[in-house]
Amino acid sequence: MSAPNIPWSNALRVLAEQYEDRDAVRDREGNSLTFRELSAFAHGLAERLRSMGLVFGTPVGTFLPNSLQAIWGMYGCKISGMAEVAMSSVYTDEEVMWSVKSSGLKYVISVGKWAERCRDLGLDVVDCDTIMPTELEEQLPAVPGDIWGRLLFTSGTTSQPKCLVYSHAKRFLGETLQKATLPHHPKPGEKLLVMTPFVHGASIVTQAWLDGGGEVIIHDGVHLENVEALLSAQGLTVMFAPPTVLAKILSVHRGQNWAGLKAIMTGTQPLSPSLYARVKSVFGPITRVTYGKTECINPITVLTASQLEKAFAAGYEGSCVGWPATGVEVSIGPPVQHAEGDENEVWLRAQHMSDGYVVAGQLRQHEPDGWHATGDLGAWDEQGRLWLTGRLADVIKTGGYRVHPDEVEANLDPSAYAQAVVICSLPSDYWGEVITAVAENPQMGWEDRVRLQLTGLSKHKQPRLFVAMPSLPRNPQGKISRRQLRDRILERYQLIDGRYPSLTVEN
Repeated sequence: MSAPNIPWSNALRVLAEQYEDRDAVRDREGNSLTFRELSAFAHGLAERLRSMGLVFGTPVGTFLPNSLQAIWGMYGCKISGMAEVAMSSVYTDEEVMWSVKSSGLKYVISVGKWAERCRDLGLDVVDCDTIMPTELEEQLPAVPGDIWGRLLFTSGTTSQPKCLVYSHAKRFLGETLQKATLPHHPKPGEKLLVMTPFVHGASIVTQAWLDGGGEVIIHDGVHLENVEALLSAQGLTVMFAPPTVLAKILSVHRGQNWAGLKAIMTGTQPLSPSLYARVKSVFGPITRVTYGKTECINPITVLTASQLEKAFAAGYEGSCVGWPATGVEVSIGPPVQHAEGDENEVWLRAQHMSDGYVVAGQLRQHEPDGWHATGDLGAWDEQGRLWLTGRLADVIKTGGYRVHPDEVEANLDPSAYAQAVVICSLPSDYWGEVITAVAENPQMGWEDRVRLQLTGLSKHKQPRLFVAMPSLPRNPQGKISRRQLRDRILERYQLIDGRYPSLTVEN
């Protein structure tokens, strides 16, 4: 049975008719578009793509910074029935060409210096600066649900990024579930702030918020002076901010009244107890957690603000991400055979999950019966909540023990002495692996601060080596790659192995 057609164009036109000249989106410089203008630019882009002879399901890249163009570019690609290939604006030329090779795209929607780079790489560019807003007399045709609708790339922290395919029907289901699980349903004019790369979670929550008539404020990164001004003016209703962003924002809090927010949406990385305590002290108990993957956009699981408060009080190890969302199945270990309650790899299956991977231009579906092995480690608690305990690929085997770096990091609060502290490992004949703490741009004496914060952990979980770096390797989604971090350390240092390991600078 084929999936129904999706009337994307009609849905956007209805928003424009319903909210007309209310502000829909605003950037950091104060430029804005009304709902009517947003729809007009999106339909203008859709008409351009259709005039080029592109048919439903054609892969078309979006290579745009966080901006007004990023928002209407995404809508234009969707309502025209293209398969949007979402590329982060911080991609290198090599990463752009990997996206081209993986997806088979030939056309890219872009602007400014990003458009110039695409031209230099031999790609056909649809320049946003050449798109004229268009108010069509009739809606565009509904889009077949079965065809490719959006292509996303995994983070690539352990290997080359994989290209995931969502049909238009799966995209519709994911957006619908996102709206259903919003921690606060907007009234017209209520404001949502997004700052993280638009190609991932920010785009999903943006669409959900706009569907309720709310206004989205989009920033091109975390600009603390602008965020501080918005929070102090108490003009925001909801903020979308992963834990790393929350830590940056709290670093400039000096007692200002930031109590105007009704909800904070977070995810992407584990939320540590120490960071949650700081967030709660400033904003109140308003943080909602979701779990998502590139293979299955959030929400996989949901933990409301009140549920999060109770979960932290339970004192378990790991990061609680709540209960499965509607239509989502989660298994700890392979679905056919596993021991309930034991820590194991998290498997999932969901109605809104991606259709599979693109391999050599062809769609390769997920594991048998639609299950996907996430690579995350987790366990259920007695209340049926999912707790994530780390990544299978990140488990450190040291001195006969298995150590999860996420568990160690959860006990750290580096805000007072470093921009970030990450736990990784170095290969060792004596230990198997040596646990290593790496600090980004730290203050003097940071090592003692780390040791003090980790005194509650067993000795085998504590770092034996300490390394300071001016910056840490991050992928386009902002996640730190432990593999690249280890390689950087080994490029600069030589491990002196033994019971008391040390590092010397390579000559």
